[in-house]
Amino acid sequence: MPCQQLIFRALSIDDEDVVQFQVEARSATIAATIEFYGYADEFRSFGEDLRSFPQTVVSEVTYKNSVNLRDQTNHYLLIRIFSYDPTGRSAIHITTDNQEGEPYRNTSEFYILTSPASINELGTLLRHWNPISVREITWMAVGFS
Repeated sequence: MPCQQLIFRALSIDDEDVVQFQVEARSATIAATIEFYGYADEFRSFGEDLRSFPQTVVSEVTYKNSVNLRDQTNHYLLIRIFSYDPTGRSAIHITTDNQEGEPYRNTSEFYILTSPASINELGTLLRHWNPISVREITWMAVGFS
């Protein structure tokens, strides 16, 4: 099966530590990339929540970004992590939308299948990521079926 992964990049950082982020998500059959601005700790609390996933059989953790700090565009990114059966199998629901008008609009919605342990690893990566000193982190899904 092709590589399922998430790549988080810091494309640029200004004097106020505002970061131009690029998030690339790949499932077995589709990929999407979106850019937006945020602060250096943009993913820290999301990462912390992922480190303890799942708390229950119906656990869900969500990251959502819909307003850019710099250009006030409404690029939309949703990363929703959830368990989809009682044995703990988990998935990452990715939704992106650049919310531009036709013919420039791009939207994507898909899932990455993985395991809770792999999601915990993603949480550790995001919790400790400092985009000012490390410009890119890559997480690869493990244990998907």
